Amino acid sequence: MKKNTLSMLALAVSTVIALGGCAGDENVFTDPETLNGQSNPSAGATDPAATGNLPTILDYDISQYATVGDYLNMDLGYEMVELSEEEKTSEYVGFLAEFATQIEEPAGITDRAVEFGDVVCLDYCGKQDGVPFEGGTGTGYILGIGSNTFIPGFEDGLIGWMPGEEQDLSISFPEEYHNADLAGQEVVFTCTVQYIVSVEDILTEANNHLEEGQEAFADIDAFKAYYYEELQGQVEDYNKGNIKNALYDKLPTVVTVTQDFPQELLDSYNTQIMNAVNTLASSYGIDAETYAGYFNQPLDAFVTDYAQNQLYYDVALFLIAQENNVMPTDEAFNEWLDGIKAASGVSDEEFFADASYNEYKVYYFEEQIADYVVDQIMAK
Repeated sequence: MKKNTLSMLALAVSTVIALGGCAGDENVFTDPETLNGQSNPSAGATDPAATGNLPTILDYDISQYATVGDYLNMDLGYEMVELSEEEKTSEYVGFLAEFATQIEEPAGITDRAVEFGDVVCLDYCGKQDGVPFEGGTGTGYILGIGSNTFIPGFEDGLIGWMPGEEQDLSISFPEEYHNADLAGQEVVFTCTVQYIVSVEDILTEANNHLEEGQEAFADIDAFKAYYYEELQGQVEDYNKGNIKNALYDKLPTVVTVTQDFPQELLDSYNTQIMNAVNTLASSYGIDAETYAGYFNQPLDAFVTDYAQNQLYYDVALFLIAQENNVMPTDEAFNEWLDGIKAASGVSDEEFFADASYNEYKVYYFEEQIADYVVDQIMAK
């Protein structure tokens, strides 16, 4: 199975659901100890029977049909990203430079030499064999020294320069540089550091862009600590997103079927994937058969493969939720559903045109339990 296609199909299904919302009521999720009953929303919500609902994973006691293996120790094929101190510093210096670009009337420091970590205002002109090359000239460019914005060696080469002095910086472009005409070539940059941006000005600019309720930064160290915390959060979100994507491929591999699934459930998943394939193919201006042919499969086999993967993925999530007693609550689901319904601004009929009540329910379940699994994996 091709991972990119799996992701596209998952996106096709989830996008339809994420675009809308509806008002729900209680008893949307069946209690794990009485899983054989069909949930029934109250009269306050659109009747699921009127939206063409299909059986879902939440309508059965899945433990009767399958077991889930050691999902915490699966080989996800993903190595967690961790930033080195050097990389954190580089990102921070670049962040300082972003704020510096917004300062309208910088005081500017001109009485000391450039140091690592400074943000400078720079004029430069790059020449190859004495001739300026395209894209190599800038005036008043705000550059963080240590941000790795320019080619290796450029920023380090400015350390020790005094503002106001025009000097030449001889440097070579990397062999792998994207411009073949410059890759590996020796050039000379004639540069003038106009001034060094003061950290006081940067801090003032940062405090002018606080979010509502955010306290002002007392000093540049507080600002740096804030940024490092935000950066670490971004790294964690990045890792979580990649692990969550990997789960779609990997969780089905730890499911063991102990009894044939009900045929109506298998048919339901085939129908949902067929609908997703039709939607995806239509977006490319082709039919479903042509789309499946791009992956060298007949349409029926293509749909069956992905329907099974989706079913096993949901089965694994269901069993994990049941075993760990973390099944989403009715109240939480209804609050989410009410929120997206209010945001959609459409009628129930329009809202349910592309996804049924039960599909919204399963989508919410998948997102909540997948996040739970990701958190478990990252906490190991």
